[in-house]
Amino acid sequence: MKYTEWVNQKHWVIRLLMAFPVVDGIFYSIYRICQKTPANVILGILWIPFGALVGWFPDMVHIASGKEIFLL
Repeated sequence: MKYTEWVNQKHWVIRLLMAFPVVDGIFYSIYRICQKTPANVILGILWIPFGALVGWFPDMVHIASGKEIFLL
């Protein structure tokens, strides 16, 4: 099973927990890299430090509102 499918199958509460600071830099940067478009791979690499510090908040807002995480 692909990582992106695995994440998408999780309940929104679990996905929200994976978006907390520092943890977001791990889980959702891998998620972005697995999207395999050049822009998302670059975003995923940049998201490792950025997501751990401040990028977790937009992810939490998107997940809580029922949308996918921020992708390009």
